[in-house]
Amino acid sequence: MNQKTTLKKLAISMTILVAVFVFASCSKQQPIPQDNRQSDSQDSQQNIDQNNQNDNQQQTENVDTSNWLSFTDEKYGFEIKYPENWQISDGGINAFGGEWLKVNSGDKYIPIQINRRELTDSNPSEWTWNNVIKNSIGGGQKMELEEYLTDNPYVYAMYVRLDNSEMYVRHKHLVSDKKTMVYFSFEEIDRRRNQTTMEIEETSFSEYMPEFEAMVHSIKFMD
Repeated sequence: MNQKTTLKKLAISMTILVAVFVFASCSKQQPIPQDNRQSDSQDSQQNIDQNNQNDNQQQTENVDTSNWLSFTDEKYGFEIKYPENWQISDGGINAFGGEWLKVNSGDKYIPIQINRRELTDSNPSEWTWNNVIKNSIGGGQKMELEEYLTDNPYVYAMYVRLDNSEMYVRHKHLVSDKKTMVYFSFEEIDRRRNQTTMEIEETSFSEYMPEFEAMVHSIKFMD
């Protein structure tokens, strides 16, 4: 009887040991922590953003600027290149304490503005936050921001993309040598509500996007 009892206890102990071993093995196969999943998602988004940036850069590199004209702004101290069939003219005083230039192609309107102002009361990043980013937060807008480096001696360069589902898609580049802020704005898509059908209708100016990017990246500040 004692021997049977001992064997029974031994069998129970072995069963418990096997169960503990199986449980421990399964516990090692834990799901990916939430933080890691978010990190992987962020890495994927960075790759997407990098791919988009590469696409824009490739478009710019494919633009032939050999016959482009030069525009020199002596007052604000910079020079840009622009297509020979475009015209740059004075637009007057802007809402940012400076002046702006408008762009046309013959009689055809191109929704590009080149704003300029002297930086005497703030640094480039502070001015960008107060006049562009802060004013664009909310209101159903999607906003993308990207600081970038170029071959030119910019102290500061920021790209902003704004997408308002009922109004527009805008691209903004803000470049500065600390003395002057040059603020390029291009409305790629204009959205307006048809008052009869109440549907949102779009007018696209995407054909000008490669030239706009090439113009922005042609800027040179004068000493």
